[in-house]
Formats: sequence, structure tokens, C-alpha cells
Amino acid sequence: MQLTVQPISMLPSSAASVTASQLLQGVFRRENTQLPAPAQIPPFVQQAIVKLVNIVQTLCASDNDWPQDLPQTPENLVPYVSEETEELLDTLHQWQSVLPLHSSLQTAQQPSPADSPLELISDLGTHLVGSLAASTPETMGLLEGLAANLQIFPGAVQPQGVRLVPVLTVIFDDGQYELDLVTQTAFDSSSALPNDSLLQLSDRSSLIPPVSLACWREKLWAKAIAITPEIQQWQQEQTLQILLPGRTWEPIQCTLSLQFVILTRYGSLAALTENLPNLSSTGMQPLEMAI
Repeated sequence: MQLTVQPISMLPSSAASVTASQLLQGVFRRENTQLPAPAQIPPFVQQAIVKLVNIVQTLCASDNDWPQDLPQTPENLVPYVSEETEELLDTLHQWQSVLPLHSSLQTAQQPSPADSPLELISDLGTHLVGSLAASTPETMGLLEGLAANLQIFPGAVQPQGVRLVPVLTVIFDDGQYELDLVTQTAFDSSSALPNDSLLQLSDRSSLIPPVSLACWREKLWAKAIAITPEIQQWQQEQTLQILLPGRTWEPIQCTLSLQFVILTRYGSLAALTENLPNLSSTGMQPLEMAI
């Protein structure tokens, strides 16, 4: 069987390469508490790992000449990767002989991981969205999307579906990423409605006059903070350390902002409400953030 080995692609260390899925899998902690530095994998171990992974990926590729009647089980793959496996085991044994010294130095210089609690970005997002949704029925409705009369200057008033978007902005050293915490996807800042736009909810058009989005935002923040004071800290930049899949620990700054978008830009309402807490059925109370 003829094998053509292709090099595996490593995850670039750049904010431009980050996806919503990777960000939601990330763990973070406050920067002002020191992190135990992980032991760095030596280059010779990395090379042995890459070599083995290349062979396995090639064997499992759909365009390879693997016999159709032979399942790609570990037992059947082993004969083709025995040399690379033995090489990797040898390099791991070499590394293991010096690892205890490295670990003892780290223990002497850094606090115990048990003293450094971590939290998932996805859990933070749930806390923030839950705190907003629990503040008022009006906020909950806007998070899902509501019919409204909207005026974007210099245009005329038009009926539109409008949604409130809690956006977590994560600033890396080389760029930033904006995450829609409800849809859990990247937020396109160009879709945000201007602050001077006038919004009037359709179900109260005869009772309350249109109000600018800047005033709406101030009102919604005030109600959320009144119920969950801890959420106020996220209006300012929070300096954190984050660990994303395929990357090393790195410093970031995070802020939470409230944006408004036209609902039709984001598809069906059902797709949005999947990630919102069902407060009425669960009896959820305003969430406290254990950060």
C-alpha cells in the first residue's frame, strides 16, 4: 500500500484564526492571580507526535487505498505505525526523565492549581445572558426579538423585528473577536443599529413614544444591574488569562456590550431561542456570577 504523507496544519496563534466554537471551549481566570506555567513540550517530542499523527491521518483518509473490507480499527492500524509509535514512546521516556525536575521548579515558583479556579467562557456567557433575561420580561422579549417601529435617520419609521444582542468582545494582543452570546456565533458589528435610531415596541405604540437606542441601552443596563449587581463589572474591560484549544495561555481584555439588530439578519426566531434560558418553565432566579 502506497502512502503519501501530508503535514498536519497547526492552529495559527492569531485572533483572526479564532472561531466561536473554540472561544466557547476556552477557560479563563483573572490575570491578577498567577497561573502555574505548563511544562513546554520539547521540539523532539512534538516532531515525533506530528510524524505519528501524519501517518494515521493518511491511513484514514477517504482517498487512500485502504482495503474496503478491513475496518480501520487500532488493531489493524498498528502494523503500519509501529515504527512511529516506538519512536514516540522513546522520546516520551526521554522527556519523562527530566520532567520531575521541571515540575519541582514550577511547584516552588507557582501556586497550586487547586488555588487557581478556572471557568469556561461558555459558562460566563450563560451567566451574562441569564442575568439580562432575568432582569425584566421586556429584556427577555428583546433578547428573543420583538416587533417594533424603528426609525433609522434620515429614513422614515418602518415596522421591523428588532433583537437585543449581548456581545462579548474579546481583545487579544493581535486583534479582537466579538461573540453573540445568544446565537453563540460571531457578531458582525456592521449589523448593529446606530445609537440615535428611534425604537418603539409595537405592543405599546399608543402608550410610549419612540426612544433612542442609547436610552434603551441605558435603561436595560440599569435594570439588569439592579437585579444582578455583579454584571456591572463587565461594562468595563476585564483583564483575564485565557486558554483556547490548540493555543497557550494568553492575556485578553473582555467587555460586554448591548447592541440592537434587525431580526431578519439572523433568521428564524426558533434558532435564537434555543440558547436562551427558559425562565418561566425552570423558575430560574437572577444568576450570581462565581468569578
